[in-house]
Amino acid sequence: MKCPNCGCNVEKTNFCPYCGCDLKKCGHSILPSPRKNNTVSDQAKELTKSFGKFILAKTASSIKDYSEKIHAGNKTKFSLNVHPDLQNLLWFGDGPRKNYIKEKKQNESIKINGYIINFSTYGSDEPSLILTKLPIEKPVNPSNVPRPPYYPSYADLTPEQRWMYWQFLENPYSGTHDIGYVFIFYYGLERYLFSQRSGNAVNVILKLRDCYANTSFQSYSSTALILYTISRKDTALATSFLDSLDKSHEMKIPADLLILLKYTLGLSLTAYEIMRYSKAFLFNNQRYIKNSPDVFLGFLQKEINAQYESDFVQLGLFFDNADVTKIPTADIPLFANISIRNKIVKIPRLCEYTPFTAKMNNLLTAAHDSTKKYLAKQRKEAKQNQN
Repeated sequence: MKCPNCGCNVEKTNFCPYCGCDLKKCGHSILPSPRKNNTVSDQAKELTKSFGKFILAKTASSIKDYSEKIHAGNKTKFSLNVHPDLQNLLWFGDGPRKNYIKEKKQNESIKINGYIINFSTYGSDEPSLILTKLPIEKPVNPSNVPRPPYYPSYADLTPEQRWMYWQFLENPYSGTHDIGYVFIFYYGLERYLFSQRSGNAVNVILKLRDCYANTSFQSYSSTALILYTISRKDTALATSFLDSLDKSHEMKIPADLLILLKYTLGLSLTAYEIMRYSKAFLFNNQRYIKNSPDVFLGFLQKEINAQYESDFVQLGLFFDNADVTKIPTADIPLFANISIRNKIVKIPRLCEYTPFTAKMNNLLTAAHDSTKKYLAKQRKEAKQNQN
């Protein structure tokens, strides 16, 4: 059977695993609806309408199919809620919300002046996959719950850790959750980048980047977003991503990756970006960049205006006629998700293209010399005024 929304072949599911279409609403469901039970509480019935809220029996605390919510004699219950942004971005391995099929293969490639970056979204089991029958237990003291392991997965969490993970899903933007829980959910977002819900995934990633300064998370998420943006040739998304870099922890992006993004989408380098990545252009005298950044930036802007008759540096001037395949490459981790193959990809190190690097270095040197003369003049005039 084909999904009426995206046209992909689907089998034995109520929800399309590729676009998330509710096949029941479209009249194409091939799974029986959950059987009705007159003993189901009103709260439990709400579960059939949205998976944004789960009511669980404390003594039998696992997320089971909606038709199995009743546990006779259990009076104490707790709720697990999902933030509205996240409700359609979870992966389920079982139950009526099952939307993950391991066999799905999707190959991607990015072409840049003859240079090709290949990767695949098929591998081992999705680490963010929620298995509804795994137990969940509310801890007596959340602060005593051990941190998730390195490269965590939902299945490997303890029952108490799963409860902590669901607290993150309810309030993901607090910035207070252990980064291990953030990564579990982020793994699933990486996979959603290659689905019909990619736009929603991008928006959530940008919000999470704003809240969590963890270096590893910032590195993986910026790389995935940049290469996703390049693969889709989405200039609007590139602009949104660049505009989102308003905190220092969000700006730690390798120069080669930023320049690759800007070049492939026809965007120009700004004076601030050239100053920020000055070391990548082999400009090591950071005295005035560190101590007088505003003055240095002003003179750098004047140099760009004078040499290029523009406020920006057009990257096509350097790379349109260059053989990118002969530029040295660097291995970078593309995805944090261990279930996605070809996680390490090679990208051209555009900052090692000598004609480009030399020009940027010349701009920086000229700005440095102008700043040096200006500050010396300022000191001299200040001294004269004192006399």
